[in-house]
Amino acid sequence: MLEILPSINRSTWQEVESDIKKIENHSDWVELDVCDGTLSKTKTWTNPEDLKKLELSHPLRFAVHLMVKNPEKYVRTWIDAKVRRIIIQFEGVKSGFFGSQRKKIIKSLSELCRENWVEFGISVSPKTGVEKIGPFLDLIDLVQVLAVPIGLSNQGLDRSQLFKMSALSDLKQDKNFKTEWDGGVELETVDQIKKSGADIIVSTSFVFGAADPGRALEVLKKTAIGIGV
Repeated sequence: MLEILPSINRSTWQEVESDIKKIENHSDWVELDVCDGTLSKTKTWTNPEDLKKLELSHPLRFAVHLMVKNPEKYVRTWIDAKVRRIIIQFEGVKSGFFGSQRKKIIKSLSELCRENWVEFGISVSPKTGVEKIGPFLDLIDLVQVLAVPIGLSNQGLDRSQLFKMSALSDLKQDKNFKTEWDGGVELETVDQIKKSGADIIVSTSFVFGAADPGRALEVLKKTAIGIGV
């Protein structure tokens, strides 16, 4: 079943918390973008300790997208903050000799997450082909197609990434992973993204750029499943 989730990309905890409050009654999941400036010029809020102090009227599950170099340094702290899904940026993992170091790191992080009942995924940027992640598909629960440059929101749809999603959708028939789309999500594009095979679609700008983020999220959900609004 297709899921439409809100994704928060903000520079301060105060902004993050405010956005969470705006949609907490409209979603079971929230994805948090964490970008420390090592993979792009963009920097966002990055402190998992803030999440531990969050008080909500509606229970939420949090996913975190770590757009950072050397994610193995940070995964444990996010597990301790009780996130339920961790997505690391593939390009931030050291490759080593013939990719041997990357395989070791991803395997280790996969085991750590599964030991703690946390879903583990990898995100691939627009320039990374599907063939690069083939050796890791047995180690992960999710692949995210990041259809915009790392760290940026409010970008248009990169239609070339639809082919990447379609290729991943074919591969998942023989594997046990979900696919997620991030980038360029609007009312006019969500159906194309859905048809490319995405299991999860996350939206930042459409939802949080609206005067009423909760209503915007509901409209996007209904549009995605073909219900008139």
